[in-house]
Amino acid sequence: MFQLSKRLVRALGFFPCILVLAIIACGYYVTTVATFIPLLSSSHFVGILGLLVTQLLVLNILINFLLSIFCDPGGVPNSWKPSESMKNIRGSWSRTVQWVQTEETGDMQSVLTWEFKRNGAPRFCRYCATYKPDRTHHCRSCKRCILKMDHHCPWINNCVGFYNQKFFILFVYYAFLGCLFVSVTGVVTLKRALFIIGEEEGKQVVSAAFVVICYCLVTIFGLALLFFAVFHTLLVLKGRTTIEMHEIRDLARARIVRKYDLGWKRNWKKVFGNNVLYWFLPVRWSIDGDGLTFESNVEEQRISLMEDDDGV
Repeated sequence: MFQLSKRLVRALGFFPCILVLAIIACGYYVTTVATFIPLLSSSHFVGILGLLVTQLLVLNILINFLLSIFCDPGGVPNSWKPSESMKNIRGSWSRTVQWVQTEETGDMQSVLTWEFKRNGAPRFCRYCATYKPDRTHHCRSCKRCILKMDHHCPWINNCVGFYNQKFFILFVYYAFLGCLFVSVTGVVTLKRALFIIGEEEGKQVVSAAFVVICYCLVTIFGLALLFFAVFHTLLVLKGRTTIEMHEIRDLARARIVRKYDLGWKRNWKKVFGNNVLYWFLPVRWSIDGDGLTFESNVEEQRISLMEDDDGV
């Protein structure tokens, strides 16, 4: 009975995803069936071009949406645990976890773990019974710890974390562009539909009303997506997650959060990859890191080390 209940909750969690797919279908109907297919007879080139752009946008929207849903955002490996030096030397902010190869020079440098409990002990999740790496948080909806957790999104019924953050942001980008495309190219179709509703009768009125409803839904959805697109772009450029945006208000956490800001160019590459050719493709090629350790801002690191030395 308990297993059945869990499956039911999981199934109901996909209801918002179905709503998103329905809105995508509405936009597709307005652009293809109501706008560009009728144009094929009068303006052949415009009709074909519009249909090609529509297919390209919808393809990118769907691929990134499905990847956001089904791609694992990242969990803590069973083998991961803080080093013995981290557990024994409490109160210090500079503790070497491992050595990694930098992308710029290829040199080996130490990666530091900064996040600890207030008493200096390593962060530990009592629900998962495991240690938590930097930027990892427990999601009560997913019932697990998520690497570089940004937030739990009901619209994808999944967490946005280290391994699917790019797909989620690309979905927001392409969905907004798709809504904008529908709103702009469908204006003439909307006017024609409103005229039919006011002048005609029968099946044409039903079809026209459906076009108006679809157009309004897509436009409203696009306005909401504009906010999310700007919001998540600013977070990426600052090298923060949604959770860290709230944490930085805490003075004790602000110093740690600022360490992840590597400058807007490197921050962008940490999410979208080092190769510009892959930035807007639904792939994770050229994205470095493992979600367990993170590079830190050199200046913030130097200040912290000086503060630690002064406190000794």
